[in-house]
Amino acid sequence: SIGRVSEAANLFAEAGMPYEAAMSYLELGDTGKSLENFIRVPRSNKQRYRKAAAQAVSLACELNVLSFRLEHFLTEFIASGPVDAREFETFYNLGMLYERHTLMENAQEALKKLIAVDPQYKDAKAKLEQFVQQAAASPAVYELIRDQ
Repeated sequence: SIGRVSEAANLFAEAGMPYEAAMSYLELGDTGKSLENFIRVPRSNKQRYRKAAAQAVSLACELNVLSFRLEHFLTEFIASGPVDAREFETFYNLGMLYERHTLMENAQEALKKLIAVDPQYKDAKAKLEQFVQQAAASPAVYELIRDQ
């Protein structure tokens, strides 16, 4: 029942079991609380950390949110690049999420990591070129506005 899942989610969260709590909140459809708990999963637990990172990116894309805590949580995940086909999509979606939040360098990094492993993934190469051009155009646009 929903009541039992809700109770379990709260117990897991209180017991310092963020992965289990996150999965329970996900089952309840509470994406916000689920995301909050996924980004509490310790990096020391390598397997869980990668799964949590992928889930966190998926939820962040769904909610279109990007926080400092989420970014901090993902640093190790991004640095290592995608390790399997399932993570290709995660890196691609992360690039798009960063782009929506105008973090062009982050968007480029996510796509570069993806392309390094799978150069043919979707339109990642074209998107990367687009992001590089957008990033290069930004200072010029700023100077135009400033000079007027």
